[in-house]
Amino acid sequence: MSLKGWEASLDSLLGNRFDADSLVPGHGVIGPRIAAAGWAKRYLMDAWDKASTTASWGTSELAFREWGDLGAYEEIEFYQECHFMNIRRLYREAKGIKTIGRPRTRALKY
Repeated sequence: MSLKGWEASLDSLLGNRFDADSLVPGHGVIGPRIAAAGWAKRYLMDAWDKASTTASWGTSELAFREWGDLGAYEEIEFYQECHFMNIRRLYREAKGIKTIGRPRTRALKY
């Protein structure tokens, strides 16, 4: 996960160049493009705010299950499986710690 990468991807989905009526993301809200991409961006920004603020306090990364809750999103199907992994990665990014990605994967450009 890269904050800037996700932000750029979501901004491209929100822009006029992306011509689609609906989005079916792997996680989150399924629906009209603007609503679905907007929801994902709000989640990302809320998670970043929580992780970066917590990192600035010097709170332990290992306690991420204690401080990483974002109650407004806990009813979403991916929350328990993915959210805490996301918040931990964002915490590490805020601290300047590189998170190792998956080997042999590349972003596709079109």
